[in-house]
Amino acid sequence: MLDFIQLKKAQEAYESGDYKNATKHYQKVLESKKSDKARYDLANSYYKSGDFKSAISEYKKIKD
Repeated sequence: MLDFIQLKKAQEAYESGDYKNATKHYQKVLESKKSDKARYDLANSYYKSGDFKSAISEYKKIKD
């Protein structure tokens, strides 16, 4: 089961432009449940924060 509290915190951080905190919360979500949506959002958070290498790494882990 997804950790909905962490997911909500991640979404709120992302929407407010706090991408560093968003990545932290998305990582916690992925620890409890593998989710391509959460991984995609994590990759976007890395991208928005300027960590392009981590973003690419996460994008590559998403299943087609």
